[in-house]
Amino acid sequence: CTYWVSDSMHGNTFKAETGFKTRSWNRIMTEVRGFFAVHEAEGTKPGGLHFEMTGKEVTECVGGTREIKATDLARRY
Repeated sequence: CTYWVSDSMHGNTFKAETGFKTRSWNRIMTEVRGFFAVHEAEGTKPGGLHFEMTGKEVTECVGGTREIKATDLARRY
């Protein structure tokens, strides 16, 4: 049995101009949407998504609905 899983967190990591390792939420979501689109087009079933999460107030992604900037990362990195 084969499971197709997308790990869009690690492929979208870069070092921001502020020196913090970060990820673009918008790039992550583009990859996730593409993952599902490919499976739909091929008639296959996606097996899962890998996300990194924590119960702590940590900000490690830029962009998204709150439009977090690289300069905002230092507050809760």
